[in-house]
Amino acid sequence: MAVIHAAGNEVGTSIFFSVAIIVAAFVPLFGLGGIEGHIFSPMAKTYAYALIGALIATFTVSPALSALLLPEELEEKETIVVRLLHKAYNPICVLRSQTGC
Repeated sequence: MAVIHAAGNEVGTSIFFSVAIIVAAFVPLFGLGGIEGHIFSPMAKTYAYALIGALIATFTVSPALSALLLPEELEEKETIVVRLLHKAYNPICVLRSQTGC
């Protein structure tokens, strides 16, 4: 539970403000009048409601499901893709450190 709490605190502010910025970008659409308002206002409201619902789920449902479904002890395993990337990247790092770049 402590790890889940720490992870949530680490990303919580960033997630909240990123959603707030996206919703703020749609604020001008709420003020449109005439035909444009009739066309774009429902889309902006739906988008904002969906983002707010996702934000609520992010801060409530996701940590709860993590606490219930994740095992107590996790072991990290590298996938074949990561191993291949390390094979390609490590020689480049060694060369760069030897040349002083």
